[in-house]
Amino acid sequence: AIGASLFYYQMINDPLKDFALKDVNGTDQSVIILSDGSAQSIKDNDSFIEFNSQENSVLVKRDDSLVDKIENKKNIKSNVLNKVVVPYGQRQTVSLCDGTIVQLNAGSKLTFPSEFSEKTREVYLKGEGFFEVQKNKEQPFIVRTDYVDVKVLGTTFNVSAYEDEEVASTVLVEGSVNVSQKNKIVGNQSFMLSPGQGCFYSINSEKSEIRSIDVDLYISWKDGLFKFKDMRLLDVVRRVKKYYKVPIQLEGEVFGNTIISGKLVLSDNINEVMQYLTKTLEGRYEQTKEGIYIIRN
Repeated sequence: AIGASLFYYQMINDPLKDFALKDVNGTDQSVIILSDGSAQSIKDNDSFIEFNSQENSVLVKRDDSLVDKIENKKNIKSNVLNKVVVPYGQRQTVSLCDGTIVQLNAGSKLTFPSEFSEKTREVYLKGEGFFEVQKNKEQPFIVRTDYVDVKVLGTTFNVSAYEDEEVASTVLVEGSVNVSQKNKIVGNQSFMLSPGQGCFYSINSEKSEIRSIDVDLYISWKDGLFKFKDMRLLDVVRRVKKYYKVPIQLEGEVFGNTIISGKLVLSDNINEVMQYLTKTLEGRYEQTKEGIYIIRN
């Protein structure tokens, strides 16, 4: 009863999660949403978004040049929350107030305060992000998602927690992280990862698997690449479909089960990606009037 009461209290008194779950109208541009209700579109893909807690403002940069400055009119810094929403087909980089850098993949949302509390540094992620956390032993950094929480002091890691996928993953590059499940009120399992390991949480079975992996296959997206090894063409196409949010069909079941390895440059232009992919397969593609891409052998 006590555990249930604490859980209920946390659920109804969680401004970070409440702000994270607020709906955002669909757009083909990235958006910065501030706690005062204002929203600002970001025209360029892969911009650098810096949050200045001292001035209560947001600086948007491109190639080290200032593109835009957005001011939050809300004066109480401790209650100021921000959210960056990245549409499919784009990536953005965010600099938090403590110097932590977060690279957000396509279709992701990151919610965070302008200033962190004295005890912890908490952010809420929906989608995928690559984190380079500034070390602070007195103030742990926590990435919260709908499925797992990742706690660190200072390290480099990748978290993927999309709503429409069956697995939420945490991949460690440097340092150490603690990954805890959150499917129960009390008694959730937690796991410590070493560099080169990944924690893969199955949303259906509510179980986690720890295994050694090739980290580069999971973080190459931050450099504008999609690397894959011994992967079915069907799964490669599924990832491309997700990144660009476009319908792609494969002609023939046998063709879809072809095992391939390689890399794709995540260009701003989906047609360039389709040309490269089909050329590698010695195939061809066409786009229907309805906008569906069809790949043929």
